[in-house]
Amino acid sequence: MQHMLDSNITMCLDECTPFPATEAQAESSMRLSMRWARRSKDAFVERPATACSASSRAASIRSSGRRASPP
Repeated sequence: MQHMLDSNITMCLDECTPFPATEAQAESSMRLSMRWARRSKDAFVERPATACSASSRAASIRSSGRRASPP
């Protein structure tokens, strides 16, 4: 879905575990998040770099870009 929307930043879903949570609830939530992570990785499609992402990578490679970047 994120690829079809041409999203610049993509990430997998994560369940927000209630607080407080029992050990069983936390384990169930973690397993659900891990299944989503696997599905996201399996569905990942490499896309060509955009001008913005390419210039960000170039700046991080050059030492002058690293100094100019915020901490």
